[in-house]
Amino acid sequence: MEALRNRKYLISTIVALIVITIDQYTKYLIIQSFALHHSLTVIKNFFDLVHTRNRGIAFGLFSEQGSGTQTIVLIVTSLIAISFIFYLLSSVKDKLLYPTITLSLILGGAIGNLIDRIRWGEVVDFLDLHWYHYHWPAFNAADAAISTGLVLLVIGLLTKKFPSP
Repeated sequence: MEALRNRKYLISTIVALIVITIDQYTKYLIIQSFALHHSLTVIKNFFDLVHTRNRGIAFGLFSEQGSGTQTIVLIVTSLIAISFIFYLLSSVKDKLLYPTITLSLILGGAIGNLIDRIRWGEVVDFLDLHWYHYHWPAFNAADAAISTGLVLLVIGLLTKKFPSP
């Protein structure tokens, strides 16, 4: 039983570290390669790489209200969310791989964005999907991992791969 428990935490750590590493490395590349607000078209009228910053929450919500207090609130909120994810991971049965990976994707993404908030008081975003002039808000690898994890969580709950509490 101890081996299964260690396996669950090892898998969780590896997945979260992969997400954090990809997220931080890609943000580093963007910061080094692009001035703030500059972009490069990758697929015309569909996908650009951009260097933008987000003081708010997901998809730029509340970014116009940026302040030092807001940054502290978002850091504390992130820490609470990360603690909750750790709690959920600890309550997952040791042999269940699907919920372990799902929660680890969310955890890695949350930590990746938290690192940015602590370092800069804002999150670096660089992926810009759009259809001509209709833009989805810019996002990053951490956001992609969180979104993927949440979609997998919903699918898992609907298909019973992720036991409900």
